[in-house]
Amino acid sequence: MSSKCIVAWGKQEISRWQTILVKEYNGEAAVFLLKQLLQGLGTLPLSTFADFWNEPKNSYFVANLHKLALCLLTKSWEELHIGEWSKAPQVWREVYAFASIVFVCTDSCRDIEEASRLLDLAVLLGSESWKEELLDCLRYLESSGNGASLCSETEQGEQVDRIVTGEYIPSSSLVQYPLVETHRPSIETFFTQYMTPQRPVVIKGVATEWPCVKEQRWNDIAYWKRIAGNRLVPVEIGSSYMSDDWSQQLMRLGEFIDKHILESNPTVGYLAQHPLLEQVPSLMRDIQIPEYCYLSESLAFPRIHIWFGPKHTTTPLHYDPQHNLFVQIVGWKYIRLYAPEESSKLYPSQGTIHRNTSLIEDIEQVDIEKYPNYVHAVYQDCILGSGDMLYIPPGYWHYVKSLDKSISLSFWWK
Repeated sequence: MSSKCIVAWGKQEISRWQTILVKEYNGEAAVFLLKQLLQGLGTLPLSTFADFWNEPKNSYFVANLHKLALCLLTKSWEELHIGEWSKAPQVWREVYAFASIVFVCTDSCRDIEEASRLLDLAVLLGSESWKEELLDCLRYLESSGNGASLCSETEQGEQVDRIVTGEYIPSSSLVQYPLVETHRPSIETFFTQYMTPQRPVVIKGVATEWPCVKEQRWNDIAYWKRIAGNRLVPVEIGSSYMSDDWSQQLMRLGEFIDKHILESNPTVGYLAQHPLLEQVPSLMRDIQIPEYCYLSESLAFPRIHIWFGPKHTTTPLHYDPQHNLFVQIVGWKYIRLYAPEESSKLYPSQGTIHRNTSLIEDIEQVDIEKYPNYVHAVYQDCILGSGDMLYIPPGYWHYVKSLDKSISLSFWWK
């Protein structure tokens, strides 16, 4: 497991940080701390995160580096939490990310859970330019731990608490204009009949073979808590991201499961559109990348996001600019699709950050006086159960509603 050179990172960034901090943010104190930190790093025969993590921490020099990193963390944290988060200066996010790495790898406690929590925070709050380095460090910590068993509780002969019990079966009457279904189409068939003409389709028999579905790993509460229960995640609070009551909270995944999945909480909490499998790489062993995603012009790895929430969570009617394979892992979801040519009847939001989202709050109970053209919009719909996959072409409007506690994945590619 490789881990990059933290000394080189600092030397490359310090001149730019110094200029910005001093000229724009009166950051003389932060610049002084950065200089001291980099000078200290440069005097030691260590360069990578792994070097520092495995070095005995009783050294005076390493302890001093830890204190300097803590001071930088405190300062950058304060600056990031003054005023609106969206307006936080980028430079403080970069300082926070770098200081987090140094703070963790010079900590004498060597507490992998606490180190992972701090690095998770840095991924979520730090600069995007540091994301790969932070994820490298997290992957190293994951590989350095004892490792969580990938066996389910049933394989260990113990009682399993399920997220869903399988007792609920949705009524087929919910579907009015069913989408086409196909079983394990070849790559050529998928490309010629669905992807090229941009025709949505429900695909059966592919994800049913994934361990998270076939062995019901992701329906096992104990499995989630063992694999990622202490990892920090951003949870959306509120009925939808278009609602006035919407906000985000950082919490441990185990706490999210207890508060918003297992308990009947009047406040909706949704782990929505989050790259959890990137954050916790061991979860990748539970899935297989659909081969259809490799029909990419850029040959890039698909972006994978999780959607994990209680019953009745909804994603407002919107469209995405990329190809999307939406895979249902646990529970049931109702999805309604509208072709791009229906856009004028769907009242796209204008002049906001949500231009790809409809102004219609609830497409199942539409105010026709307010949105009269909607009655002429043509749609198709489906219900996805565990192991079902839906191809959503670019530009297709879609509305998603959880009919039960639910876990889904989306694979986006260009």
